[in-house]
Amino acid sequence: MSDYTKRDYALNKKSDSIVYKTAKREIIVVSKDDYVASAENVETSGEEFDKMKSISDEIFASEDKDETRRGKIEYSYDLMEFPG
Repeated sequence: MSDYTKRDYALNKKSDSIVYKTAKREIIVVSKDDYVASAENVETSGEEFDKMKSISDEIFASEDKDETRRGKIEYSYDLMEFPG
């Protein structure tokens, strides 16, 4: 089983920032201050970031549940004995 603390959900969940990994497994951290400072729309507030963070948390939680469920199914399948 993989190290939970290195999973996308755990990285994102324990941070006030939005944290994700690229396809090359590089960790990217986007803080609220960075987001507001780099936004093209100068009127962007932290509220928009908070909404994005909430959505990010929900997506990673859903993916984590699916991954855990798949792991349990695969583990159960491996333990099955077939006549033969």
